[in-house]
Amino acid sequence: MPMNTIKFADIPQHDTDDLVEVFNYIAESKRGGHIDEDKLAGLLKERYKTKFWWPTEEEKTKWFKKWKSTPAALRDDDPYFKTPWDFGSWVDALQNSEINYIKIEINHAGEGNIQFEQLSFPSGGLETTEEIIKIFDGTIVSNDGI
Repeated sequence: MPMNTIKFADIPQHDTDDLVEVFNYIAESKRGGHIDEDKLAGLLKERYKTKFWWPTEEEKTKWFKKWKSTPAALRDDDPYFKTPWDFGSWVDALQNSEINYIKIEINHAGEGNIQFEQLSFPSGGLETTEEIIKIFDGTIVSNDGI
C-alpha cells in the first residue's frame, strides 16, 4: 500500500522532542496492539488536562440532551457542539484506526510531516492523527490520506 503524509507547521521548538516521543509511543503501541491511556497521558504532561474535554457529569448530561434534541443537519453549525476531543475517545479512535504510523520528521522551524500507511480505504483515523499535531499547537498544512 502507498505511504501517505500529513504535513504540518508551527510546532514550538520547545515541544518538538515531546511531539516525537508521543508519536513514537503511539506508533509502537499500535503495532503492539494496545495504547496504554495512562502512559500516553504521562507523555502528554499538562496537555493531557488542557487539550481535551473534561466535562462534569452534569455538563455531559446537558450536552447529550441538547445533542439529542438538535436535528443532525444543524449540529455542524452550532458552536455548542464544537468541543475538543474527550481523551478516552481520542485514544480509542487511535487504537481502532486502520492506520500504520511509519515515522515523524520535524525541523527546527517546527515544520514536518507524519508518514503513515492506510490499511483500508477509507481508513478512518485521519482526523484523529491530525489531532496529534494540534495537541502541540501545530497547524495542518496538508493531508494526502483519503
